[in-house]
Amino acid sequence: MTYILKNLINIFTYPIRNTIRFSRPIKTIINEDKINIFSNEEEIKEEQRLINYYQMESFKNNSSLIHYKENLYSLKLLEDNLKNVSFNWDIERLKILDIGSKNFSYAISLNNFFSLFHPSYKTNRIIYLDGIEIDPYRIMVDLHSRYDYAMYYIKDLQNTKYITSNLLDFKENQYDIITWFLPFIVKEPLLNWGLPLKYFEPENMLKHAYNLLKSQGIILVVNQSEIEFKIQLQIIKGLGLNYIEIEKPYSNYFSPFKHERYITVVKKG
Repeated sequence: MTYILKNLINIFTYPIRNTIRFSRPIKTIINEDKINIFSNEEEIKEEQRLINYYQMESFKNNSSLIHYKENLYSLKLLEDNLKNVSFNWDIERLKILDIGSKNFSYAISLNNFFSLFHPSYKTNRIIYLDGIEIDPYRIMVDLHSRYDYAMYYIKDLQNTKYITSNLLDFKENQYDIITWFLPFIVKEPLLNWGLPLKYFEPENMLKHAYNLLKSQGIILVVNQSEIEFKIQLQIIKGLGLNYIEIEKPYSNYFSPFKHERYITVVKKG
């Protein structure tokens, strides 16, 4: 299917679903057994450390297997890639924005990581977490929308919001930290996810995100392929932003994904 045809379909379908806003609340998600999902002793040890440190035991006992692995993966990714970043981790209150949150399935890992992480000791800070998604009413195979899942995943998280908006239309008080998993920096993924090409504005999106940061704030950007990573770096450099490049592709024990990730941290000031 050509870009032109995909774009025409998306131009037609995207506004329809965001006008109808079809939603069916999710009452519960059946827990799946987590016994023997990891066989390597080192993996098991690291799983237990993450669960204990980030207080994820209740989540472990009330989650699907893929949801569980995704959040372990996210915790490990955040810890591995932020532990050596210069940031004032002594702040007692952090305001976090996650861009392109989809169904916000990893909200609990963001919340618990930023609540408890400190390079030198365990803390217990107050977190204000916002997730923003431009296409929240896209319907999944089970006839629930991303919005339905997001509402379920954040129902027990204090000070957490799921914002249904285009980032470029979003005006808010500044954030300490922004996370951005798999931004659209080439056209094909954006079209495949159902968005019209008029929303393909990678430079403007990053510039706007940067303007939402407080001084000394950071943006953690996670790209899916080396090609996208190189394009991302070109955009960052073109905007004249300070950044830390993690050169090697990133993966960890718990990845439920096919592709490795490439990570960059942008810092303001």
